[in-house]
Amino acid sequence: MGTFYNVDWLEDRVPWAKVKGAPIAGWYFSGETADQPLLPWSPPSTYPDWERNKTGTSRVIVPYLVNLYKTYIHPNCADREDVRFHCGSVHVFYKHIRSPVFVLQHMYDSNQINGQLYMPSCGGDTCTQAQKDYVGYFGESFRKSTRQVVQSSKKDGLFFSSCYEHTGGLAVGGSTRINSYDPTTMLGDWYFDRGTLPRIVIDDCPGTLPCNPSCQTLVPRPDPQPETRCETELNTLCLEHRRVGCLACAYVNLAQLFKATCTLEELDLLCS
Repeated sequence: MGTFYNVDWLEDRVPWAKVKGAPIAGWYFSGETADQPLLPWSPPSTYPDWERNKTGTSRVIVPYLVNLYKTYIHPNCADREDVRFHCGSVHVFYKHIRSPVFVLQHMYDSNQINGQLYMPSCGGDTCTQAQKDYVGYFGESFRKSTRQVVQSSKKDGLFFSSCYEHTGGLAVGGSTRINSYDPTTMLGDWYFDRGTLPRIVIDDCPGTLPCNPSCQTLVPRPDPQPETRCETELNTLCLEHRRVGCLACAYVNLAQLFKATCTLEELDLLCS
C-alpha cells in the first residue's frame, strides 16, 4: 500500500533516478461494488453489513486510516477529487500516480476479506453459501477496480491471480503462476523494458471463486494453537480492536507488547 502512495514522492526527490514501483498486495481498497452503485469510491461492504443487506461501515475505514496514520495525500489526487480522504483508497488514487507501477495482487485478498472486512475464515466444506457469495462479491469489485491498470496509458504492469491469499506467492521468487507466467520473471521483464513478456496477466479460470491451482483457494484455518504471551497481552490491551484497528492499537502499545516478547511479525499475523 505504501508503494502506491510514496512512489511519486520518491521520484520527486531523486529526479536523476529511474523510479518505478512494484506494490505487493497493496491495492487497499477496491471500489465499484454491486451494492453501492452510487458510491463508486467506496470499499466493499463489511461481511456483517453485506449479510444484512446494509452498507456504510466500510466507508468509515478510509477516513479512519487517513487520519490515524496521517497518510500522505498526493497533491495530484487532492487537487482533483471532491473529497480529500477518498485519496486514501487506491481505487481512487491510482489514476493520479505519475510513476510506472507493476501491480502484484491476489484477486481475493484474504487480509482484506477476513482482517479488514470481517468475514470469518473458512475452508472447503466449512464455508457457508453466504461466505462463498461474499468472496465472489469481493472478487467482482476487485476485478472492476483493477481494470484501471489495463486501461492506463502509462503501460503499467499487472499480475492478478485468482487466489485466496494476501502476499503469499507474489514476491520475488513467488510460486504463484498464471498460465506459466510467474511474478518474478514478469516484473523483471517490465522493469528493464525488455518487452519479451506481456505486462498484464490476469487469471481467467472459470467461476467467481478463487481457482488458481498454484495457490490457496478457500483453505481452512490451521488447528488453534495455545495462546502465546504476546497474544495474551494483545488481547488485554486491544481486545475491542481485534476486528477494527488492531494494528493501530498495537503500535500505540508497542512498548508493553515488546515486553511481552511480541515481534512486529507476530503482531501482523495476530491482527490479520
